[in-house]
Amino acid sequence: MDRRTLLIGLLALILVGAILACGCARERRGETSPPAPPALRTPPRPAQPTVTPAVPGAGTCSALGGSTCSPGTDCPGTWLDASDSFSCCSQSCTGAGGSAAVTIEPYQTEATNTGLGDIT
Repeated sequence: MDRRTLLIGLLALILVGAILACGCARERRGETSPPAPPALRTPPRPAQPTVTPAVPGAGTCSALGGSTCSPGTDCPGTWLDASDSFSCCSQSCTGAGGSAAVTIEPYQTEATNTGLGDIT
């Protein structure tokens, strides 16, 4: 081996030994490296809302003075929290406004060949 290579290897070995010795001396004196950052934690789950069951008979739509709206009707008043219906309105329900008639024009599905390779 070349003397230069041996000298570089010996210097590297001395450097590694010095680094290890310095670390061991710090450990004996009670000097430690800075603490590791805290581990990532998932945030706590939000508290679940408590659901209080409705008392049967008290709080029905009719007891609250409302009327139950059918699908396709509008509530001109405010929606009430009734124990027997999800669509309890404070006023009488009205028919839905607007027209439900839709006109659909037929689609041309006939293919014609006017020239060689042209299909329209």
